[in-house]
Amino acid sequence: MEEEMTSMTQDEVLPYVMWTVATAVLVVNIIVLILGVVQKREIPVDAFLIHNLLFCYLLLCLHPYVILTMNIILNHRHDEVVIKALCSFASFVGVATSTMCMLTMVTLASSFLLRLLLPRRFKNLKSYLNALRIVLIAEWVLVGLFAVVPLIPFPVFAEAQETSKVYLCLPLHTMLEQEPMWIYTLVLASMDGLSIIVLLMLIVVTACQLHKQQRHNVGVTPMEARVIQKNAALVKRVGLMMLSTVAFRFPGVVAIFGANLNVSIPTVVFQWVFGIVLPFSGIIGPVIYVFYAGLEDTTLEACWHSCRKKAVKGGSALRVGLGQLARTVPPSRASGHGKGTDIEGALTNGMGPHTHDTLPRGSNRAPSEASWVEHVIMQSRPENFGIVEWQTSNGSPRRGLLQTFHPDHYQQWKTEALTLSRLQSKRFHPHIIECLWHSNSSKTRLDRGTGKDAAKPVYLERYICTTYYQHGSLQQFLPKFLDKFSESTLHSLSCQISQGLAFLHENNVVHTRLESTNIMVGGNPEVRALMCVCFWGVFHKTCHQ
Repeated sequence: MEEEMTSMTQDEVLPYVMWTVATAVLVVNIIVLILGVVQKREIPVDAFLIHNLLFCYLLLCLHPYVILTMNIILNHRHDEVVIKALCSFASFVGVATSTMCMLTMVTLASSFLLRLLLPRRFKNLKSYLNALRIVLIAEWVLVGLFAVVPLIPFPVFAEAQETSKVYLCLPLHTMLEQEPMWIYTLVLASMDGLSIIVLLMLIVVTACQLHKQQRHNVGVTPMEARVIQKNAALVKRVGLMMLSTVAFRFPGVVAIFGANLNVSIPTVVFQWVFGIVLPFSGIIGPVIYVFYAGLEDTTLEACWHSCRKKAVKGGSALRVGLGQLARTVPPSRASGHGKGTDIEGALTNGMGPHTHDTLPRGSNRAPSEASWVEHVIMQSRPENFGIVEWQTSNGSPRRGLLQTFHPDHYQQWKTEALTLSRLQSKRFHPHIIECLWHSNSSKTRLDRGTGKDAAKPVYLERYICTTYYQHGSLQQFLPKFLDKFSESTLHSLSCQISQGLAFLHENNVVHTRLESTNIMVGGNPEVRALMCVCFWGVFHKTCHQ
């Protein structure tokens, strides 16, 4: 007993290794949170659960720190009250965080599998996220109550707390010791073992379901195929992170069951398993996740670009990560404008009288990555049009119509971006085209795939992304559906256009080029077509009263 009171560990090397592992867990998880990898890669539901898992890793390193603090106190003075309080705190933190870590992983795997099997039931992810928060709070409360049980001031529990000091203050007892405590230990180990089995089953079923979707993706749209691919990447990085945690958790479960089966296991083995091996999962798991998730579009990359911008002179230091576009401006035309064709370079070379900050910031719904689907031919238009697809924050696919501008058309691009942003700041109108994002409000990277034009150099252009209407312009729509319309339907379409123009006039905007190519058509033509006024190729006249 005297040896126990001079040190909490039976190995002289163990305290130094515990301190190193606990510090590494703390540093690694803080770096992952600062980098913002989870926010950039995952939808809010998955990001919330992964952040909770990282929080459990951070709390898991508290247990070794408390044990090392007790070692320092025992080496200098024997304060039984302080030692007992710290031992109780170490027991609570160790049991609560390790159990909650397993429950969070099971919740994360179950949530993803349910959304994969029942996508329509979980379409409204905002309400689902609120329900998930309630579930997670309930789990924390139940786990906290379960971890408090060994600390109840009963005589049998008080005796067990004295004997648990050799197990780093964890409630690890065998059948040869106090009866209530070995039952508690066996329940704790059974919960961990059951969580491991359920987690492995969920990962296997999810992987099989994704493999099935990838094999039967012949009739899916390109956006649905990309969603399946992103889901597979999510399962890979998160699944490997959870499997690594399970691998480091498994030796503790085996040691507890072995001790209760009268297998002779030295106390120092328990100390190494629960003091080193178990916290080490808080290092391997986040590292694996970051390795497969990558550091693109994270805080680290933003800091790197910011430092590079300050180091390089001139406006050409700023580069909007837009990627290759279909039918972009040839290199011969783009090279004649000095330092590239991005916004900063164009303004630096005198292509516009306004500065970068005079344009509106635009919507915060701009995606971090979009995919070019197909080129759209708009007659009598010098701009390039194309359909792009991206994934929204809640994981659902969305399409938009991307309009790119040559640097010579700076004034047209600026006028359209300013007008659309000013109108949207007033209110949304169903018959005025909506600007989703533009080149001054996002850093969207466009992926053209691996076609024959994918190897062409990247030339950045100004662009505006608006709502996509499946029937195209009114000029393209009328030859197909004009004979199917009644007089009342034509009257309804004309009223929609008039309502859009009335909204413009209310906001002192005059449309100078109202024609069939500047009116987009959506909806179901057989039920009710939706007309929307656009501003392509228009120099607006603003009326000041």
